[in-house]
Amino acid sequence: MKDASGKVLPAFSRIGEVYDLLMGDVPYGRWVQYLLEVFERFRHRPARILDLGCGTGTAARMLKAHGFSVVGLDGSRSMLDAARNKGEPSPPLVQADFRALPFRNQSFSTVFSMFDSINNLLTPADLQQAFREVFRVLTPGGLFTFDVNTPWVLEHFWGDDEKVKEIGEVISIWRTEYDPRKKRSRLWITVFVPTTVPGLYDRLDEVHLEQGYELSELREHLQRAGFRDIQMFRHLSFRPARNTDNRVQVVARRGS
Repeated sequence: MKDASGKVLPAFSRIGEVYDLLMGDVPYGRWVQYLLEVFERFRHRPARILDLGCGTGTAARMLKAHGFSVVGLDGSRSMLDAARNKGEPSPPLVQADFRALPFRNQSFSTVFSMFDSINNLLTPADLQQAFREVFRVLTPGGLFTFDVNTPWVLEHFWGDDEKVKEIGEVISIWRTEYDPRKKRSRLWITVFVPTTVPGLYDRLDEVHLEQGYELSELREHLQRAGFRDIQMFRHLSFRPARNTDNRVQVVARRGS
């Protein structure tokens, strides 16, 4: 979104109000089912779950419907407002930074992060601090699992591109640029949302950044944070991950 000065605002400043519409093709149901398969494969029985980067709360609500105790956390007020507007029953929702989790030590048996939220940590220092915080709030033997976009997919599928989407009366323009030196992708998104006045639209402009991390980097930072039994899979499968996969699922345990 642009503010009164015409400046493009940071990611997720206001996009929450149209996020679910724009992401209507994301198969959240399949992704949540895969998460349950991860729990089963690792013989993990969640007691209390933290959804790190819960966004508009879709996955957290699905897990709650499965009978789990879930807390959703996100840094964006816009996204959390959209989650709250979905009504009850809703899991508890908290606005906070991944790098400073507002929970006591060993508060959760399980932490997961879905839909490449970890890629929003833009420096190795940010990534390391977030992993340390997750380790801190996990109980001994607790499970941490998340998916990431690889540098390969950021370069070859996001790349330097521009496309337009029309969903009903909502029009969005997506422009991406990849910096191979930094392994970082920048997305400019412009959304035109119809107002109550026929023919008039609100314009939202945001810039989103995603940092790509090689699998070896992710493993190193998890190990530094204290995690063990680190495994990586091609997303939605249990085949070993490769750096040329589009999306990778990482699973790690906190030791005793």
